[in-house]
Formats: sequence, structure tokens, C-alpha cells
Amino acid sequence: MARVNVVKRIKVDGRWIMRSIPRRESGNWDWNALPEGRYYVEWYDGGTRKREPAGTTASQALEVHRRRRHQLEAEELGYLSVPAQPVRTIERPLDALLKRYLEGIETPKKPNTHRKYESVLERFAVRFPKRSFESISIEEVNALLIDLMKHGMKANTVLHNAVIIAQFFKRHGRGGFLRELQLPERSTSLPREYTDADLTKFFGVCSDTECALFSTFLMTGFREQEIMYLSGVTSDSICIPPGSPPSARMVSLPSVARSARSRSLQSSSSC
Repeated sequence: MARVNVVKRIKVDGRWIMRSIPRRESGNWDWNALPEGRYYVEWYDGGTRKREPAGTTASQALEVHRRRRHQLEAEELGYLSVPAQPVRTIERPLDALLKRYLEGIETPKKPNTHRKYESVLERFAVRFPKRSFESISIEEVNALLIDLMKHGMKANTVLHNAVIIAQFFKRHGRGGFLRELQLPERSTSLPREYTDADLTKFFGVCSDTECALFSTFLMTGFREQEIMYLSGVTSDSICIPPGSPPSARMVSLPSVARSARSRSLQSSSSC
């Protein structure tokens, strides 16, 4: 009987190769054994190996495998062969998919994170108006990333945009997208370092309230939204309450920041 194999195109050590889908002990294919990639079915016709695309999901690969195997068996049995019908890909509107995706991640993502996803994906949708998700190619996404850099976007920001786009593609059945993009190298900038003399000069011209604020920034590493949501200070720690952007927790307050805060409270009470 006709033998038709399912293979997967995957990237190994920077090279694209074809690997057969391994089978479990039960004899069924193990679809999760190989990295993400595209499926193909292959068979031999008169000693010549032939190959046919089989989609990006296991269900698409199984359907192509079934049709090709039945056609080859019909030819072997002498029945009139009918040309195998290509797999019909459902064209999904990009705008509708983006809208549902953003609605789906609104609850699990923090507000700032969701706003970033929304900004990146809305820009992506503007680039491809009235297009289907399946019609967008790797080359077109690469061109978008290059244009972003030409218009002044930093390499790290372009990389972040690419990750968000790749996550959207993976959610809708096109995994491995990020590995096929031509991405810029990540740049790492050295943090600015202030000397003790710089800090002494800076705090020397601060009021007690400013000293308390900037000492807390300096000694805790809090971001400004975390500072905004501080609800209380004990002798040794600060409480960040539930319901604020960060999670509720107690954070140790360094002695320098505690001393600055005490001077600020004394100054406020004397007014």
C-alpha cells in the first residue's frame, strides 16, 4: 500500500532541515516532539521523492496526509485517479483577529502592558489594511521592522515590537515566526553612575520633602507608579497595597530613606 510520511521543516543550528514526525509507543504521531515549524507530506513516485505543503497545524497535516494517501492507493488499485485537492486555507481578516486578541489579553495583562500591545498591534494593522492574517508574509513584516528603524525607533524597541507581533502570530497558528525575522542586535547602554560627591551636592539643595522622595527612589529602586501607591510606612518598611499596579507587598526601607522621611514629617508638622 502507498506510504506517505509527515515531515516538519524546523531550524537547527541556524539551518532549516526536514525531520520526520516521531511516533509514540502507541504508534500515533507525537506532534509536540519537534520545535515549531511547517508541515509537509512526502512520498515516492517511481523512485522520485515528492513533497507537498501540509499547513502549520497537526489537523491540517493529517488532512493533507489522508488525501494524498487515498489518492496513491486509488492509483495502485487501478481506479481512476482524481487530482488531490489542495488544502483550502480559511482567510481570516487581520482586523477581527487583532480585536479579539487584544480583548482576550486585557484582563491577564497589566494596564501598561496592554497599552503597549495595543499600540504595537494597531500600528501593525494600519500597515496591512483589509488584509487577511494568512496573506501576510515574513518579508512584509521584515520590511515593517526596517521602516520602524529608519524612522528613528531604537533597536531594543524594534525587538520588543517583533516579540509582540510574533506572540500574536503564534496564538493564531503561525509559530516560529520570530526565528524567521531579520532582527537588529540588542543594544545595552551603561547606566549612569553618580559619585558620593554628586549625591551630597544634590541632596544639599533639596528640601526635607524632596530629600525624602529622592532618597526613597535612590535606596529602594521603586518606579514612579510604585511611589504613587505607597500606603503606609512602618519603622522599617513600606507597604504597597493591593489594587495598585504592582502587587501588594512589604518592602524594606533603608535607614537613609527612613531618616529623610522623619525629617520631612517633622518639617510638615512644624508648618
